[in-house]
Amino acid sequence: MATTLVEGRSGGCVHHPERAPVGRCVTCKRPVCGECHTRLDGILHCRECLGDAARELAPRRPSFLPRMGTSIVAVLVLVPALMLSLVALRTFGLIAGRIARIGAVAFEVQDGAGDGR
Repeated sequence: MATTLVEGRSGGCVHHPERAPVGRCVTCKRPVCGECHTRLDGILHCRECLGDAARELAPRRPSFLPRMGTSIVAVLVLVPALMLSLVALRTFGLIAGRIARIGAVAFEVQDGAGDGR
């Protein structure tokens, strides 16, 4: 791969003024030295422009993921809470049933005592 020299160079690299530039960035047209440039598919880029291009091409999360994450958290919280409430209602129902039976027995005993039996 041949290095393209800057035609009519008057200064140095944009980051290293004491170094001779090996070319110009195709995006910003600034002179860059051998350390500051990157060739991508044979095209010269400075590190700033290459970084900007990489950020633009970086994959982005689809917008449904935050909502999906919230839904998963809601399910993980609500299902155990519902199960706990059903267990609590069942337990309360059993206790209430026992109390009702005890109350019915006590009521029968009081009722029987009043008949004179």
